[in-house]
Amino acid sequence: MQLGAGCLLATAASRTLTATELGLLALLEPILGPLWVWVLMGENPGRNALLGGAIVLCAVVGNEIFAAWRGRAGRRLARAAAQALTPRGSA
Repeated sequence: MQLGAGCLLATAASRTLTATELGLLALLEPILGPLWVWVLMGENPGRNALLGGAIVLCAVVGNEIFAAWRGRAGRRLARAAAQALTPRGSA
């Protein structure tokens, strides 16, 4: 059930997300799995596992921050271009 639901959600998300975003989100599953085992079963992951997970999580968060910044900068440029093309008397 979990694998099927995840695949269906990833397929639905592929309409709006880029391949990079989908790839990074797919990397969250092997990271969050051991964390759930740690929280629910008390199994302690090693230091390297936690470090690797932190690196991937930072990559996911950094990618989303960059995408938001890029989107905002793109909208700002589009607005400036529209204002430059608008004749002075018709605004």
